Amino acid sequence: MFDIGGDMWETDLPETETLKIGAVARLTGMSAHTIRKWESRYGAVVPERTERGQRLYSSADVERLFLIRRLVDAGIGPREVAALPLSALVQKCEHLDTVQTTVGVANAQPVRLAVIGRNLKASLYRSAPGDGLVEVVAHAKTTSALDEKRINGLVDLLVYECDTVNNNTRRTVDALLLRFEVQCAVIVYRFSTQSDLLSLQTTQLATLRAPADIRTLERVVVELFHSRTLSAAAQAPATGIGTEVAETPAPRLSREAIARMTRISPRLRCECPLHLADIILGLLAFEEYSAACESQNPQDIALHKYLWRTTARARALFEDAIERVAAAEGIDLEG
Repeated sequence: MFDIGGDMWETDLPETETLKIGAVARLTGMSAHTIRKWESRYGAVVPERTERGQRLYSSADVERLFLIRRLVDAGIGPREVAALPLSALVQKCEHLDTVQTTVGVANAQPVRLAVIGRNLKASLYRSAPGDGLVEVVAHAKTTSALDEKRINGLVDLLVYECDTVNNNTRRTVDALLLRFEVQCAVIVYRFSTQSDLLSLQTTQLATLRAPADIRTLERVVVELFHSRTLSAAAQAPATGIGTEVAETPAPRLSREAIARMTRISPRLRCECPLHLADIILGLLAFEEYSAACESQNPQDIALHKYLWRTTARARALFEDAIERVAAAEGIDLEG
């Protein structure tokens, strides 16, 4: 049995005995679908297989899944922790406990908002100021108008209104976060396809369909901001080295989508699409490798964190490039 952050995990399962996926789901509080997804996509565990192909999980597998689930619940992406050794997972969960009090103090302060849009201003100002959940620091109908208010360093979260979510929305909001030095954003929209909404699913962004109930918006704002705060604190190295967490862009394209570029004959009379795909796949691999090295080599943790962040930023630039080539070629990367 172990106790991390008030979460208890206990099993009498001998090391040589195994469990089927249904039993593992009940023990970890996860769905069987999520367990299979984490296994195939992130390599979180590698269960044994029966002659009929059924998965069999060991006690160590169950422990890994429990720890990864707790870190993911705190806002850390599964890709960032799934491949870590068990000792590193335990260390991260223990470090997570040490930041709970700090985050709890931060939660007492209202989340400072900047709002870009035409419809939410009046509603936000009317919403029970006594609650103290959010504080509208600045509002503007356009980005350029918000520029004039000089909000850099004064705002915790951006609320961005748009009529339609499309394949440029993510890029637009990412640019706004960088421009105004804000950590996260809530996108309030009216129309979107499911695929476009999925492209916005990161620890920095949340979406809410308009017309937005103000109480719901407040809840989404508070949950996103504080889960982001907790995630940043949890990812800070427990050694105390380099505790500032720089923003790193999450992958936007799956490996399958990138590999699709290598199987399509382009109209361009060159092999640029093929080379771009190779570069991105290589960067993704090194991104995961450097993240694992960060935990396995505590004496070089600052160096490996730098390598991981630098690789992630380079990968994001090449993702922009391959998306531009795909658009020029009329290729649907996710099709």
